[in-house]
Amino acid sequence: MLYISTRTTFIRLLLILTIGLSGLSIVQVSQASVTLQAQNSEKTALARQLINIDGSKQGYKQANQVGIELMRNNMPMAPDEFFIRLSENLNAYDYETSLTTLYAQVLSVDELNALVDLYSSPTGKSLASKMGILSERLAYQQNQIVETIVQQTMNEMGVLTQ
Repeated sequence: MLYISTRTTFIRLLLILTIGLSGLSIVQVSQASVTLQAQNSEKTALARQLINIDGSKQGYKQANQVGIELMRNNMPMAPDEFFIRLSENLNAYDYETSLTTLYAQVLSVDELNALVDLYSSPTGKSLASKMGILSERLAYQQNQIVETIVQQTMNEMGVLTQ
């Protein structure tokens, strides 16, 4: 009888201890979740602030215009209305939200803070003002590189005859 009573008490104590530890784990997980949400909220706010000062939205718009121009050259039979609508749709796209998400996923809070500081400085403002033209020139350059390598590859494979 003493054995059963001691065993029952032991099981009860073990159960209480397990429930107590589980409760601590749930509280710890809950606190970690709140901390993570606060960090994500801070990162999102910083990322949004950065996107509004770093010129990246303008860079996308410039690159889109280059892409449309290149498409127009490669699709001479496409009606002008297509390119007008394509431009309107690209300009209407919510780049801020997608860039905010991307920046918050990739960059740390410290990195975001440092970039906000940089782009808030005179040098950063100058850099941001040049992002559009830089993106445009990079898009043209990348297109030229791809066209050259595509031609080279096709020549190597005998697909093109000169």
